[in-house]
Amino acid sequence: MREGHAASGRLAILGGSNGGLLVGAALIQRPGLFRAAVQAATSSGPPVLLRVETRAGHGQGKPLAKVIEEWTDVWSFLFTELAMEP
Repeated sequence: MREGHAASGRLAILGGSNGGLLVGAALIQRPGLFRAAVQAATSSGPPVLLRVETRAGHGQGKPLAKVIEEWTDVWSFLFTELAMEP
């Protein structure tokens, strides 16, 4: 942000599995830094995308249609929260 590549009002963080835990740690350590978060665990502070998929696993072997649905939800959430237009 110091170099002008990002602004706190338009910065998001994303992580799944262990990366989701790191997202939580980052939100606790720097609560005002991120506008939105996508993580595999709950947190407080910025809006968090909560997505439950009952017919797919942790990642390996997930059908392409499920992967596309998941990333469509993630990017839609981030675009909305960061006030971006496609």
